[in-house]
Amino acid sequence: TAPSLAESPHAVVATRLYLRVVNDALTEQLYPAGVAGLGYSLGAARTGTLNLSFSGYNDKLPRVAELIAEGLRAYLKKGALDERRFADRWEKMMRAMKNYKV
Repeated sequence: TAPSLAESPHAVVATRLYLRVVNDALTEQLYPAGVAGLGYSLGAARTGTLNLSFSGYNDKLPRVAELIAEGLRAYLKKGALDERRFADRWEKMMRAMKNYKV
């Protein structure tokens, strides 16, 4: 079986950062789908699983799912991350963690 996305604090932070970078990239690419009434949600559950859901009805929904799958795979490849996008997401995530009150 695959390791849980929540097996350690490092895994949780890495998963959140990965999903934020992928979501950021997909937002630009899937803007036309959103205008057409198609939506998606990509995240990680506390149980350590990846959640992907879709909304809307359109004959293009399979293509949206395909683009999301391609985005997920692409950002797993070494060197595939846009350094500026990664740095921006990292900074925002660190700022949010520092502002979090325990």
